[in-house]
Amino acid sequence: FALKILPLASADQRARMLAEGRLQGRISSDEVVRLVEMIEVGSDPALVLELIEGRTLAQRLEQEPLSTIEVHALALALARGLDAIHAAGVVHGDLKPSNVLLVEEGANLRAKIGDFGVASDLSAPSSATRSAEELAGTPGYLAPEIGRGDAMAGPPSDFYALGVLLFDILIGLVIAVAVSIRLIISSVMILASYKFLVVSEGKGTEDIIAWILTLVASGFLNLMTVVML
Repeated sequence: FALKILPLASADQRARMLAEGRLQGRISSDEVVRLVEMIEVGSDPALVLELIEGRTLAQRLEQEPLSTIEVHALALALARGLDAIHAAGVVHGDLKPSNVLLVEEGANLRAKIGDFGVASDLSAPSSATRSAEELAGTPGYLAPEIGRGDAMAGPPSDFYALGVLLFDILIGLVIAVAVSIRLIISSVMILASYKFLVVSEGKGTEDIIAWILTLVASGFLNLMTVVML
């Protein structure tokens, strides 16, 4: 097992850790790191978690790129994981490469979503907006309406982060010179498309992923045109 512990935690940190454990404990999915139990080590709160013996996606990308087959498997796994998270009434709120753990078994690649440190409860009463000082998550993966403080995190913002993650993986270093273009071309379109596909059309996970990958390809062509100009 793996142990996540907050030594010398403040009252706020302790409450956040306990909330993290309660939310993660709701979720049952092969694509999400499993919470085994919540304990105390001395007077410090701790989470006992499923041990994943492998690299994070961030570490893998630093060392070697993913193949096309691996990207497709990763996309489906993360989408299934988000489906399970949302079905449990939870929003992850911080999907990014360092929060994705990989299980690499020969030619097979499995992925698990971890770190629910900023996760939120969909059923909890909250205000419709949040100030900049209250924002949680990683700036490059925040949906625009979240970054502006116009809305709270929800399932669409998790899928927005998935779109940005996939775009970064497939486009690679080109994106480093055009962060704003990435957000305009890829992620805003993905967010709108997710809302359309899920809310209006009732599409499933594989339909969403196919649409995201189509947008990524389209975004790459437009991005290259801009960079070349």
